[in-house]
Amino acid sequence: MKRIFMLCCLLVTINGCLPEESPVAPYPRGNTKTGTASMGSNYVNQVFIDLGVDSAVFTRKWDTWDLELESAPGGWHIRLNGAKTMLAANTNLTDFSPMPKHDSLSFFADAPHGNIDSTAIGVWCEISGDNFTSKKQVYVIDRGSNAIGKPYGKIKFQVLGVTGTSYTFRYSKLDGTKEQTVTVSKDPVAIKTLFSFDTGGAITTPQPDDNSWDIVFTKYTHVFYEATIGYTPYSVTGTLINTASGVTVAIDTIPFAEITYEKISSYMFSSNEDAIGYDWKVYDLNAGSYTVNTKIIYIIRDRKGFYWKLHFLDFYDDKGDRGTPKYEFQKI
Repeated sequence: MKRIFMLCCLLVTINGCLPEESPVAPYPRGNTKTGTASMGSNYVNQVFIDLGVDSAVFTRKWDTWDLELESAPGGWHIRLNGAKTMLAANTNLTDFSPMPKHDSLSFFADAPHGNIDSTAIGVWCEISGDNFTSKKQVYVIDRGSNAIGKPYGKIKFQVLGVTGTSYTFRYSKLDGTKEQTVTVSKDPVAIKTLFSFDTGGAITTPQPDDNSWDIVFTKYTHVFYEATIGYTPYSVTGTLINTASGVTVAIDTIPFAEITYEKISSYMFSSNEDAIGYDWKVYDLNAGSYTVNTKIIYIIRDRKGFYWKLHFLDFYDDKGDRGTPKYEFQKI
């Protein structure tokens, strides 16, 4: 009993010496900030934004490559440069020699949501475990247009194979002239490898670090499905998200100030690349200019897991030139 009494006294003494509990610091919220992205009046620049540092971390021209090749050792997907409004059609032929009857082919763009299983080139190989055997199908690729609308023309294209470190394919003009067979090494440090038909395989365009950005302002190809006109790829200018690094987006139309952290759990977040897209602005035919819808609020979960709210304010710079999106955003 004596030991128990002494132990109780000791516990009371220790408890009396403990400091009062300190309040837990609240999650730090950010101040409202304003950002801009200088794409140029012809939208030739892709501007990559890191919301956390409130800065454009990378800017590049989009017209210097044609294909995005999946870089992972087991990667085999091939995407077109949507900023050029590139299209592809499968001839379902394996003989590379004849000139394809391209006027009767059905051309498709990559799906704007960015799913690599919804590409225009599609599944060009037979897949068995880690082995990829080319079907040797010949495609006609429409290389789209440059920043001032000049077409690049069409080519024939055939994938010959892929390994853990490279792709091999051949291409030529439609009449078979200027045929080339090239092997392109996969970029070992990037998610995708960029390839240009003009340079014959060199990685022509620097890329931003895959883990350095959240959103990018760029031209890309949207696809409209309408009963009267059918499948229609169309060049638009807007905002894509870095889904490869886990960025997702939800949308609300309540006042900007009313979107708080407590509401996060009620939102449905999308991992589509075009979850923000292009329709935060509308072209007024009568005025001949764009009007921005400031009431659309985008709730963005960035690549680090933080949440932001963002809405657009303008599409013009101080001189009245288009191609400079202005946006207000805040960490929540």
